[in-house]
Amino acid sequence: MQRVAAALHEDMGVTNSLFKGDNGSQELSAESLAILVDYIRLLGVPPKRQVLGNSVKQGEKLFKQIGCEDCHRAELTTSQYHPYPELRNQVISA
Repeated sequence: MQRVAAALHEDMGVTNSLFKGDNGSQELSAESLAILVDYIRLLGVPPKRQVLGNSVKQGEKLFKQIGCEDCHRAELTTSQYHPYPELRNQVISA
């Protein structure tokens, strides 16, 4: 939840229950933030398209060079404690 709330605030300027505005205001309630987090947790990984194209290869190189890969990893394994049992210990490859 912390990561989504931070991204909303830092990347999009959306105040929320964890990152409030200067006057303590928030555009997104705690309940709406929790719903958004669940939605993101349940999104499927889209298939790669045109993986052999030069522009895709250049994009992957740039993606790595500017540090996107620090957060957006090519492969990860979900936690054995994931709140949804069917999503525990799942290997996800981008």
